[in-house]
Amino acid sequence: MENNMKYKVALFSEVYGKPGTGGTTSRHYNIAKTLKANNIDFKVFGFNPKQVHDDYKLPEAVGGMPLNLNEFNIFWVEQGFNTIYNLNKRGIFPILGCNLVPNSASQHCLPYLDEAGKARQESSIINEKQWMATLKGKFWCSQSFFQHKEYIRLGLPFNKKVYRLNNPVDTDRFKPSGRIRDKKFIIGWTGKHNWAKAPQLLKRIAERLPEMEFHYISNEPCQTKFPTNVKLVLNNENSKMPGLLNECDCFISTSVTENQPLGVLEAMSCGLPIICFRTSGQPEIVKHDYNGYLVDLANIDHFVGELKRMEADDLRRISFGMNNREYILKNFSFNACFEQYKVIWDIYLSK
Repeated sequence: MENNMKYKVALFSEVYGKPGTGGTTSRHYNIAKTLKANNIDFKVFGFNPKQVHDDYKLPEAVGGMPLNLNEFNIFWVEQGFNTIYNLNKRGIFPILGCNLVPNSASQHCLPYLDEAGKARQESSIINEKQWMATLKGKFWCSQSFFQHKEYIRLGLPFNKKVYRLNNPVDTDRFKPSGRIRDKKFIIGWTGKHNWAKAPQLLKRIAERLPEMEFHYISNEPCQTKFPTNVKLVLNNENSKMPGLLNECDCFISTSVTENQPLGVLEAMSCGLPIICFRTSGQPEIVKHDYNGYLVDLANIDHFVGELKRMEADDLRRISFGMNNREYILKNFSFNACFEQYKVIWDIYLSK
């Protein structure tokens, strides 16, 4: 094991291990597991330990705020503007992580929300701009080039350095099962019931393809009335996700905006081909006709056509899945992401 004792990391996440927070919780937990797998001296702070689900418990995740900041030389805030404010008051300028600013800016949600929802989003964006102008860190991190452009649109100066930090994927858990497709073509979908994930578009697609079976996989209740060919797989924990994904032949995302969607990455790690919209950060990980198909945004006819094409060509579907597994291992495994961490940590320590 490489000697990594020079790094002493304080990682901050207000939602670490909290049920119902979806990809954000999984991302922060996977970051912690990446540190642990590489023998890093670290602690996770900023959350309430009593709210942490059993699936996410690590002895290094202690909650609250550190009593002695001198124990650490790297401060990394993945989520929580107030945490940055409190660190700044104590003269500490942390790494500013990828989950500080969401990808739900009002320009993306306008077609999907009522007037009250739009007003809430506009208010949220104003607050984010104020935080970005006020809080100080060594540098920002982003999951995607799309998110980097969002930072600039929200007011981050062009000369501010932004480093790419991929979403780590637990490739030992999320891996192909070797399942052989049966007569029914099964399509997986994961996410919450919100405007960004656009489950209403999934409904329209399923209505057009009654001969296919769709699995709506979520950790929350479902508020959409789907046709009978949509199987609801609800109230799931992340520990069940590899098995649920491996029941599928293909994975689709109907999201209208994403940074670097962990649900898509986990499906790719399981060797599933992907179909998603050509929007926001998704074209950065899904390459058309290599590991999946990209569809024009909200174009149901296009989506239905690509699903039919995927079903009809088993060899291409298998090839896409193999390409996805290789791509995830190379770029999103714990080892691959740790190499990214070391680069920015060394820059952080040198300043």
